[in-house]
Amino acid sequence: MSLTSKNECYKTISYGIKRLVKVENSIEDKLRRQAKRYNKIYPGEMLHVNTKRLPLLKN
Repeated sequence: MSLTSKNECYKTISYGIKRLVKVENSIEDKLRRQAKRYNKIYPGEMLHVNTKRLPLLKN
C-alpha cells in the first residue's frame, strides 16, 4: 500500500529544488564556520588546557 501526499505542492520539482538549495546552504555555512574556527594564523595559536583536578595519591 502506497501513501501519497494530499498536498500537491510537495510533489512538484520546484519544491524539491528549493528544499535541496536550503539544505546545501546550511551544509556550506556549517563547513565555513568549522574552517574559520580551526584554521589559525600561526602554530600554537589555539591552546587546550586540562583543568581537571585529580585526587591525591597515597604512598
